[in-house]
Amino acid sequence: EQQRMDQSLEQRGPEERIENEVTNNNSRTRSLVRDMPVVPEVDEDYEAAATAPLAAEEPPQPQEKPPPRLEEPPQPPPPLAPYTLEDTLSESDIFEDTFAIILYDPPEDKFVALYNKHSRWKTMNKKLWMTMQYLAYMLRRIFPERFTPDSPELALAVASGDYAHVRKGGLPREGAAPVFMFGSAFRDPAMYSSMIPMPMPEPHHLYCLEEWMSHGRVCKAMSAAMST
Repeated sequence: EQQRMDQSLEQRGPEERIENEVTNNNSRTRSLVRDMPVVPEVDEDYEAAATAPLAAEEPPQPQEKPPPRLEEPPQPPPPLAPYTLEDTLSESDIFEDTFAIILYDPPEDKFVALYNKHSRWKTMNKKLWMTMQYLAYMLRRIFPERFTPDSPELALAVASGDYAHVRKGGLPREGAAPVFMFGSAFRDPAMYSSMIPMPMPEPHHLYCLEEWMSHGRVCKAMSAAMST
């Protein structure tokens, strides 16, 4: 019987065959639809939902930025402990060179430089001499009442150079008197606790400081750097 049906389909024209295939496909589609589960209808009032006013949403509140943190002002260094001339002289033992003591002599009303005769004499001492000249000038100019024939003596240990020319075997050191280092000091203060960093003796530091103090103007070295 199947063969007779196939033969009859072959004998039919192309239009009849297409119509028969469409009819078969429609019957299969209807059977699939019948087998599908029924989805319950949802009764929704779409027009009411569309015309309902939207709920008012509160705009996002800007986050408050925390107040800027105020940095604490730098605290002044503690006052220096009293020391004697002998304490100052003892600091020269650890230095190989570029170390001197500047001493104010009240009866003569002048500053005197003391250099250890056992220290090496180097060309780097030129920075040390310039440092003492500037230091003596600025001390007398800033504190004129302190340096008079009736004033007490003053002894300051002064060092200079691109680095502290000290003997490594004497470190770390807790000095008895302060050492004013006009140059590069140790990064770790505990290495030499009584060493106090000061301006380097070169045009951008000590010399500019003196010009600002004496004339109230920026030195040429700093002016040229600021203009560029």
